[in-house]
Amino acid sequence: MGKNKFRFKTLTVREALKKGLQPYKDFLPLKKNLTKNKKNSKPENRTLIEMMIDDSPLKSWADLGNCAKDLYDTPGEALDVLARESMKLGKAAPETLLLCEFLENTKKLKIHKGKKFNKIIDEHLEQCCTFIGVDYDLIDIPKNEMIKGSSANKKKKHSRQEIIDRIVSKHDRLVVKQPQKYKNLLQDHIYTIRKFLT
Repeated sequence: MGKNKFRFKTLTVREALKKGLQPYKDFLPLKKNLTKNKKNSKPENRTLIEMMIDDSPLKSWADLGNCAKDLYDTPGEALDVLARESMKLGKAAPETLLLCEFLENTKKLKIHKGKKFNKIIDEHLEQCCTFIGVDYDLIDIPKNEMIKGSSANKKKKHSRQEIIDRIVSKHDRLVVKQPQKYKNLLQDHIYTIRKFLT
């Protein structure tokens, strides 16, 4: 067994084509990564997307059909679900749509009647931070909560007003400047987005 220890040799794309193999049917034409990726060389340092791709049963379009056979009775049922649940949001991220919906619903509450928009965001900043991907612990505390003689948050990376301005601009870009697009996105995709993100 000494010489034939490894019976199968890894072929290049050119060699596979010369042997008459068809790409994506008989083999997957993947490039070998000659240079090691220094950032993600250890398995525990992989990004979420890399881990999801590795664990996914869907490596190609053919796999999508095989997975759908297990889940649905007829091809028409699978196509209906695919068409209904597909999200075509354009440039608006799902998190932005949820943030805008949250702010609009919060503004309508009776306890916020007559308050300025910045004040409403400031009171609900922790919830808003989850939608924009900012850690609330790294934001400076409000000035009215500081004890006399104490300094600002030591772990502070972001000023409070900077984050509030970022949230206001996200809201303005979608709700104020494009109200019809916001309403259409809300009607068409909010159920799908809530299901996708929760």
